[in-house]
Amino acid sequence: MPIVTMGCGRDERSRGLNSSGMRALIVCLAASLIGLRPAVASAQVADSVHVFLERYIAAYESRDIHAVMALYPNQGPVSSANDGKVTTSRDSLAAGIGKFLRRLKNVSFSTEAPIVTVLDAHTAVITLVFHGTGTFNDGSAFSTTGSWTAVLGERDGRLTIIQEQESHPRG
Repeated sequence: MPIVTMGCGRDERSRGLNSSGMRALIVCLAASLIGLRPAVASAQVADSVHVFLERYIAAYESRDIHAVMALYPNQGPVSSANDGKVTTSRDSLAAGIGKFLRRLKNVSFSTEAPIVTVLDAHTAVITLVFHGTGTFNDGSAFSTTGSWTAVLGERDGRLTIIQEQESHPRG
């Protein structure tokens, strides 16, 4: 079960209100006075993030570069940081991911419970730990564990990765 924090609610781990928390409380109060339902919208976004995560894992497990790139916006900015390398264009992102996918014969991914922070009705942040196993084309074993944080934003009616950072433990 994901840990969900919402723009108009308190994360169970936070105990006090700082100035930004007070501003969020005022915005939420104002939204409720004019009839907006931020908690409902936040729950819908959190559900959408869960569906997105299923698409994300299926795309990588299929090793289909087009399915993976469908997780990113068709146009506009995107940035991806992976173990110290930053990529800021769809073409270079597709080239790097495609090279990785072509090396794999098969792959399977699982994740620990994601932490989802809903920022508004169209934006969320997800952080999780992932585990991947499989086989490279040469028959050698593939195994990885790492963490991934992504800002997901609605583009063309669907959640897409606007910005992400992935890291793997050094060992």
